Amino acid sequence: MSEYDDYIDIFLDESSIKEDGAICSTKDAVAFYPDWVSAGNVSVHAYNEIENLKKVRMRSIAISKSKSDLNKKSNYQISKAEVARAIGVKPQPLFHSDTTTYSEKLLIFINDVNLELVEKRELKLNRSKNGISSRTKEDIVSGFKKQNKTLIEQKESMIDELYKKFKAELSFDVKAKLKIR
Repeated sequence: MSEYDDYIDIFLDESSIKEDGAICSTKDAVAFYPDWVSAGNVSVHAYNEIENLKKVRMRSIAISKSKSDLNKKSNYQISKAEVARAIGVKPQPLFHSDTTTYSEKLLIFINDVNLELVEKRELKLNRSKNGISSRTKEDIVSGFKKQNKTLIEQKESMIDELYKKFKAELSFDVKAKLKIR
């Protein structure tokens, strides 16, 4: 991977990169789009905006630290109004028009993307956490007390063993002078 891969991932979508790595124009990129996307109407802009918003939402799901970050629907879903606002049109004719050939498929596409985002969110929320941050305060305190108790018991038993060993290795006359039995 080169140092420019992050730039390409963030600022360019895959549809604007040719197989040899060269960046192509929007007209050349139409071959990479689904068949319902056309450069002659706003479907290409809507498609690109949905893909860009999908990347943003995927990234926000991936970096979220708490469940509360993913409670707000706008943090993990793409709204039709948001897409329409970004490309400068109204959502009704963009997604629900009988006169355009792409409206129905664009609606299916955004619904599929939202389903994928919901699945990613559910995976993130249901993933079991490891480590101290996932435990409650009571669990941490009781664990500390238990470990502290076992540590004290181990210390006492070690001291008793050392004393017994020391006493066993002393000569009889030293024991008599120290008055140790």
